[in-house]
Amino acid sequence: MKITKERFKELIAQEVLKGNKFEIKEESENYCIVCGDDKYAFEVNFKEMEKNDDSNWNQIIDVFMDKREPRGLSHYTRIVGYYSQTHNWNNSKMGELADRHAGDYSILKSEKASHPI
Repeated sequence: MKITKERFKELIAQEVLKGNKFEIKEESENYCIVCGDDKYAFEVNFKEMEKNDDSNWNQIIDVFMDKREPRGLSHYTRIVGYYSQTHNWNNSKMGELADRHAGDYSILKSEKASHPI
């Protein structure tokens, strides 16, 4: 079965029932923004999605869960306080994104600060 706009919404609803934290934040006739646990989001183009069928759904979910690189999807994140695309970020900002995905929010990497408070 082709993944139409309606089918896509059904499949996302099924993933939510499985316990995956997905949410469609914004939607228009041609695209939507899918978010996962407030760390990242993807712009989904429905015309591109229709090129897939249900047999590709597990690969699509792996992209949403950050287990594989997106192809045909734009990667967004809220690290900077609002949803923005990551394809043009510098290495420093991508490093910050990786640290946050790992849950590492510390500024100091050593155990002892050079100037204790």
